[in-house]
Amino acid sequence: MRVDCDKVYEGIILGNGDTICNINYLKGIGVTHVLNTAEHHVEVNPAKFGCYGIQYYGFHVDDLPESNI
Repeated sequence: MRVDCDKVYEGIILGNGDTICNINYLKGIGVTHVLNTAEHHVEVNPAKFGCYGIQYYGFHVDDLPESNI
């Protein structure tokens, strides 16, 4: 897996689809919450996150300048 993420603010990271799928990596860096805005493109099992103590919320936003996040 190609894990790729950047710290954008203390306690907040921005990662790619491979990163969100690597739950052991997320736990290892202290992630407690995941917000997946590409839910239609990055398929995960939300129930798995709860088993690791990570809260998950997913929805889909088109990656377009006119998208209203």
